[in-house]
Amino acid sequence: MARLEKEPEQLARSLRRVEGEIQRLATENYDGFLAGSQCIASTRRSAAAMGSCLDRVVERMPSLAQECEAFARDARAVAASRRVTRLMLRNQYRLLEVLELPQLISSCARVGMYEEALGLEALVRALVARYPNVPVLEDIRRQTRATMAAVKDQLLRLLEGRLQLPACLRVVGYLRRVGGFGEYRLRAQFLQSRDAAMARALAA
Repeated sequence: MARLEKEPEQLARSLRRVEGEIQRLATENYDGFLAGSQCIASTRRSAAAMGSCLDRVVERMPSLAQECEAFARDARAVAASRRVTRLMLRNQYRLLEVLELPQLISSCARVGMYEEALGLEALVRALVARYPNVPVLEDIRRQTRATMAAVKDQLLRLLEGRLQLPACLRVVGYLRRVGGFGEYRLRAQFLQSRDAAMARALAA
């Protein structure tokens, strides 16, 4: 009973001792508490700023994705252009040979090398068939067609000249390969040209 009567007083003393300890700890660690409080406040401000930055990043994500896709497309185009450039450098001599084909066909025809001219024309057609929709080859084909039209006129003039039958037959074979004539029209053209040649020979 006596212990119970003294218990409130002991509790009060313990409470005063604890409060004193708390005050002493608060006084001794004031700087630490203040620094901790400032750190917490700074952390909250930093977290708020980071949240704001993240919101802006999220807002810009769609446009950033579009810009990345555009950059990737440009990079692929540049890479493709570089591949074409490297390929052209490796094959520049072959390209020069191909570019000179129309002029070479014309030179062959001028000196009477019709077999060679027709072979080169066939090479142009094979290249166009193998590599369709290539602008350079399309341009070469147009030039070759114009050259072959001149070759055809030259062959027709030959038929009107003084040729023996074997030479006439070779010219007709060349004309057949040049194209532009059906078989009936080619025969008619042959007879017409030989008739003109005969008339000039008689007139002479």
